[in-house]
Amino acid sequence: MELRQYWAVIRRWWWIPVLTVALVAALTLVMQRPWQASPPAFVTSLSFSVGVQPVNPGDGEENYYTALASEYLIDDLSEVVRGSEFATAVSERLASQGIAVPPGALQGSTQAGK
Repeated sequence: MELRQYWAVIRRWWWIPVLTVALVAALTLVMQRPWQASPPAFVTSLSFSVGVQPVNPGDGEENYYTALASEYLIDDLSEVVRGSEFATAVSERLASQGIAVPPGALQGSTQAGK
């Protein structure tokens, strides 16, 4: 095909890509509703250290087992925070203060890492 033929095709069918872009833009505006305020979102983070104090600080073997116990505590604590019992306890504590949050919502939004 020559360039003239390409140009003739473009001049004849230009409205198809323009209509597609306009439809996508209109659907995006309808679905996203940028003119409405988005609901408030809150993010809280907490960082803390967990450890065990050695009984006899001078003993090297005691320090090793103290560090090992601290590591086990950290592993278990991160599992407890992700668990349903923790979410239920937090939900009950919030309910006693007049704040209703289901345990599933808490569990789904809680992240624990090491």
